Amino acid sequence: MENRLVQLLRSISIDPLQMTPVSGGDINDAFKVSTEQGKHLFAKINSSGQPKQIITAESQGLQMMKSAGVTMIPSDIRFAEDEENALLVMPFYEVLPDSDDAIWQSFFRNLALMHQLSQGDFGGADNFIGRFPQRNTRRNNWVPFYLDNRLKPQLQRALDQGYFSMDDKATWERLFENLPQWMPIERPALVHGDLWRGNIISTRDGILMIDPCPYYGHREMDFAMMALFSGFPIPEYLPVYEEVYPLSAGLFERIELYQLYYLLVHLNMFGTAYLPGVQRIIKKFSG
Repeated sequence: MENRLVQLLRSISIDPLQMTPVSGGDINDAFKVSTEQGKHLFAKINSSGQPKQIITAESQGLQMMKSAGVTMIPSDIRFAEDEENALLVMPFYEVLPDSDDAIWQSFFRNLALMHQLSQGDFGGADNFIGRFPQRNTRRNNWVPFYLDNRLKPQLQRALDQGYFSMDDKATWERLFENLPQWMPIERPALVHGDLWRGNIISTRDGILMIDPCPYYGHREMDFAMMALFSGFPIPEYLPVYEEVYPLSAGLFERIELYQLYYLLVHLNMFGTAYLPGVQRIIKKFSG
């Protein structure tokens, strides 16, 4: 491990003095790297035997967000790779409490500004959601994009793994037919793509978003993930967001339709604990 990490660090002119393992998930290994110049960096490299493409896509996503003008991401992002490994390096941030009112006001205001960033079509570069490939084939309408690039691939994966039978497909089709009446028409918005509480950190620079899988999609996808596992004070600060970029009425009546995608991903990744939630949402919106 240390040899391949050191080699990649040195390839981008970083000479490590000390490397301390920190939490990095199941797919990647992460380290706090201290340099001879007294700098502290966060370095993430694909675990041995894991594909490097996940980190490559993350780096590309962060660079895309930076180029688009997003400010709530780490500064000085650096990337290196060889034939089998990919390395992502950024500053090592001291994590601060996030109970401050001004911090959350700034976050929701900046989230609205990010969602105002747009392009002509829904989509972008393909990336990953967890360890699963996530297609972002461009479409000019959100509902076909959501069906073809999100729901259908994960439903097929769940079918292949035995969570559903062929008899369930008729119910899926009714759900698909009902989507247009629930999802408001909006222009494409730059979204984080996996905005749960573990993918933000509170720092001296404010709240920063990490581990994105960004694309131009429906901005309510970010709210769906924010609300799914809690951790975000949405009711308190949604008015701050809407001062910048008002939402269509009825977000929380339809939010489960977006959460269905994330629950399918968790079902396919972690197992049957997520199946009842998936089944309930499909039944609710297929009637």
